[in-house]
Amino acid sequence: MPNSSFNKVGTLNQPHFDFDAWQKAIIPLEEAVTLDPQFAEDYALLAKAHSRIYYLRRDHTYDRHQKAERANAQALSVDAGNPEVQMAAGCFQLWVKKDRVAALSFLEQASKGLPNSVEVLKARASIYEVQGKFDLYIEAVEKATNISSLDGSCWTMLAFGYEFTYQFSKGLESITKSTAPDPEAAWNHLAKGFIYFQLKGADEDS
Repeated sequence: MPNSSFNKVGTLNQPHFDFDAWQKAIIPLEEAVTLDPQFAEDYALLAKAHSRIYYLRRDHTYDRHQKAERANAQALSVDAGNPEVQMAAGCFQLWVKKDRVAALSFLEQASKGLPNSVEVLKARASIYEVQGKFDLYIEAVEKATNISSLDGSCWTMLAFGYEFTYQFSKGLESITKSTAPDPEAAWNHLAKGFIYFQLKGADEDS
């Protein structure tokens, strides 16, 4: 919907977490759901914002937990079939409830309506990683890099996937691509260090 605040909080779709941006985005979202309690996508974004802040322990309080839970429940009650709502519900289950089975179920539903969502693909990959399903992890992240080739975090995730599966040359190629848009990103150097450690053992390169 063109007049949605969903279209005004692009900072939430950036590859790296910015606490101030997410916290500031909550204000217009709360105003939006007050004006239109039937707008599921704003509730979904609100749930995702609270969930992300809670998950990263910037505010790991019962109050933040409850805000995430209420927004998620309201989004689902308004439009459970909306893929944006399903994605947010998956994030809530993953980040707040720590229920990977429920999270993956919601994210797979969201994928049907958002087949090219990098956010959904990365969230699914994070679950596949913990489950040890590295073939599915790599498949999801490779698709994400094809969709958003300038998103350095996708290439970093792909490098870790190749490192997990001992495809070290591909991992180093991915690191080169992840470093281009964000040379100072710590995860790039960490992934490269892990790969060099696997290849050479502990030395100055790793």
